[in-house]
Amino acid sequence: MSRKLIGWSVAAIAAIALTLTYLPSFVADSVYKNVDDLTDGEMPATVTAFQSGPDIVSTLGGSGEGLNCSLPAWANILFDGSSDSKGRRHLVLQRFRQACVFHDVCYRHGLATYGYNQNDCDRILQNAAFRLCLYIRNDDKGSRADRCQTDSKMVLAGVSFGGYNAFRDWGRSSYFEFDPDPSRSNGFLVSRVVDHPFKTVVPAKYGSEPDQVILAFENVRSNIAVTCITCTDKGAIGFTRNPGEVSAELRSLGVLWLPEVLLERDPKLSETAPVWLPPRRRHAAPHLLVDAQG
Repeated sequence: MSRKLIGWSVAAIAAIALTLTYLPSFVADSVYKNVDDLTDGEMPATVTAFQSGPDIVSTLGGSGEGLNCSLPAWANILFDGSSDSKGRRHLVLQRFRQACVFHDVCYRHGLATYGYNQNDCDRILQNAAFRLCLYIRNDDKGSRADRCQTDSKMVLAGVSFGGYNAFRDWGRSSYFEFDPDPSRSNGFLVSRVVDHPFKTVVPAKYGSEPDQVILAFENVRSNIAVTCITCTDKGAIGFTRNPGEVSAELRSLGVLWLPEVLLERDPKLSETAPVWLPPRRRHAAPHLLVDAQG
């Protein structure tokens, strides 16, 4: 009786081991399709890091929550944890943490900021995990692409089954910039806080306005428009037919002769205006640069 029990126990343990070893990868390979043939050698996108300094108080958006891989600790047993040629093991929670952090932020802010739906976030995770795996498995040239396809699909499966309800839909998703190159987004909106451009130039005219204003940039593929959402309806050009009649605001910017397009016009600071950029390109969110003069 004891021999039968031992035999059945060994068989059960072996069956469980085989199930944990082969079933997850088989299911993932069967359910999910391969990622694109990513042979450009690039690492996946990293969450945008904003500059810090004594003049920077905070970043618009974000919820101040921790970031980590949504996969539970026991998920390591479902992945290949064998050592590489140097004897190092690469556990899944550490191996794909960069992709997981990006995915966490995408679930929280992707919809509001870039219009990413849940499927977009999940597919970005799969692509990012695949790229990371190619770098980590760089000593296994023969089968690393196949292994990485399976590993990336298993990461996607784990998130799909274990963390699907964490995605924040309309009403819960908040604004935060995290993708430096949002190629999956048809359009997105970002904001920047800048010093008022004319308050120190014409204090009598703008003295009652705040020292800083908020600029909202609407990025629709290669077209960008900017709106000062805290500016008043004051005009900085003034209506004129004389190209030599340049306002103090424009003279402070080095404009000494009005171009024809600005004649007989008096646009307001609060109006939406286009930002000229080279055509037929996809542009990321605007970055404010500071020169030697501040």
